[in-house]
Amino acid sequence: MIDSIKESSAYLKDMPNIKKNAEIQPPCPIYRIQRLISGKWKLYLLWLLHDGKMRFGEIYRKTPGITQSMLTKQLRELERDGFVERHVFTEVPPKVEYSLTGRGISFMPVMEHLAEWSMENIPEISEACRENVCDNPYRVK
Repeated sequence: MIDSIKESSAYLKDMPNIKKNAEIQPPCPIYRIQRLISGKWKLYLLWLLHDGKMRFGEIYRKTPGITQSMLTKQLRELERDGFVERHVFTEVPPKVEYSLTGRGISFMPVMEHLAEWSMENIPEISEACRENVCDNPYRVK
């Protein structure tokens, strides 16, 4: 494991805008997956799709606060990165369904662990924010 992290320095070329002589750590597997799933909505969209196929409108209705253009962008990125599959039906009106790919399905145990961690820790973190212990701009006042 450590060797693979050390060898990951070959991936420095993937890192955008690196300044010369900057002290940086070589990207590790966490850095690489973070780049794939970063985005305000991606984890939530993957979680929605873990129950099966969904149409665009259904995903949109179940994602409060997202715009249609942002939803399209996030789904396209998930599709590009191999987590989501888009199936277009040749109908009038057009019908599009999204589902998880094998990669997306294999990521679900990670999502389940994140959900478990959240259930165990979020109440305590929320309480700390109420008491102004954390530096969270979204804390409950």
